[in-house]
Amino acid sequence: MVFRVRELLIRQRTQAINALRGHLTEFGQIVPQGAANAARLIAIVEDPDSGLPFHAAVPVNLLRRCGWLNLFNVGLRKAGHDVFPG
Repeated sequence: MVFRVRELLIRQRTQAINALRGHLTEFGQIVPQGAANAARLIAIVEDPDSGLPFHAAVPVNLLRRCGWLNLFNVGLRKAGHDVFPG
């Protein structure tokens, strides 16, 4: 059961990171694939000089403040697998 939960968390985290990466690509912010680059995605969203339009930054910042990425990491750590750096 732990393995299934871990796999689910990894899939959901990957989906969230890929969605964020895809949305930022629409605004010219290109970041390589992979969970290791999630911190770069968040840094772009937090940077007021990133060129991201206000209407795009607000919902992404809301998701970040809600801690969706941290939620996945906490779940993975509790499952005994710290597979996401940061």
